[in-house]
Amino acid sequence: MTGCDSFKPRDPEIPTPTPIVGDYSTADATLQTIVLAIQAKQAGASTAYAGAFADSTLHADIAGFHQVFSPQDVARWLASGRSVPQDWNFRLESQFYDKGTQSLIQLRPGTYQLTWEPEPGNPDRIGDPTLLHRRYTLLALAENGDVTDIVARGYADLTLEQAATGEWFITRWEDREDPEPYDPSGSLTNVTWGQRRLEYQ
Repeated sequence: MTGCDSFKPRDPEIPTPTPIVGDYSTADATLQTIVLAIQAKQAGASTAYAGAFADSTLHADIAGFHQVFSPQDVARWLASGRSVPQDWNFRLESQFYDKGTQSLIQLRPGTYQLTWEPEPGNPDRIGDPTLLHRRYTLLALAENGDVTDIVARGYADLTLEQAATGEWFITRWEDREDPEPYDPSGSLTNVTWGQRRLEYQ
């Protein structure tokens, strides 16, 4: 019988990405939310990512987010004839996640892997505010798990403050270069998170 689609198989449904729910209940939970949002690598995770950074319009009791670029990044950037933003703030950081081809999740194809490691010999200062010293390594991976590129690698001195809601947000990110190469062969070079922010502006 023509024109009868009763037994025609349905088109397979496109799987819906699992939403990333931000957890900012502790300073470490806030950093883990950034990991989940970046490794999800989807526009739907932008809210969770941005939520890790202090927005003074939502939480007037704490300082708004501010990025401090490493002196080496600033010197190279100015030497190239380009300007450094006076205030890399929450608005710019929230756009940096997924807005445009130079955004964080669109910089490289494949999956991402982000790790935070405590900095040896540089203890954290726990309190309110809390200061965490972390080495970050953000890698791009091929389907077989091989590292194809370093998206960002360096050290961050992260100041987090607890808002009246009880949640912890990053108010200051001070970047430092990592002198130790991830890849001694030199085929993959360290580029700080701050450098990626400068390239995005």
